[in-house]
Amino acid sequence: MREESSVKKRFKTKKGHIKKNLDLKDWNEISQMREETTLMNYLYRKRIKSNYQDIDVFTFRDIKSESIHKGLLIIVEELNLINEVLICKSLGKDKYFNLVTAFSKLNGNNIFLDRRKNIIENILY
Repeated sequence: MREESSVKKRFKTKKGHIKKNLDLKDWNEISQMREETTLMNYLYRKRIKSNYQDIDVFTFRDIKSESIHKGLLIIVEELNLINEVLICKSLGKDKYFNLVTAFSKLNGNNIFLDRRKNIIENILY
């Protein structure tokens, strides 16, 4: 709410009063101030709160909750992969793969980790 009121104060009439209605030029200026919309922004907007009326959508009898859940798992998995690739790029190939190997030895053979290592190796190198 604070951001909204500070934006409103920014747009004033010639007499110095806060504008009640913004024109096209004002809206263009506002849109230039906004950051790019990311996948995380969209996911955040889809959050569920108990005070939302559209909670009924999620209790609807015919909703395919399993496919929604699988889709969310895929999104999270891909975001984790992106994060791991960035870590690999930051640390450097040798240091990253040494960490992965050491972790794998501590926890026994980790098929998931080995698969991730192969994916990252194919993506980057």
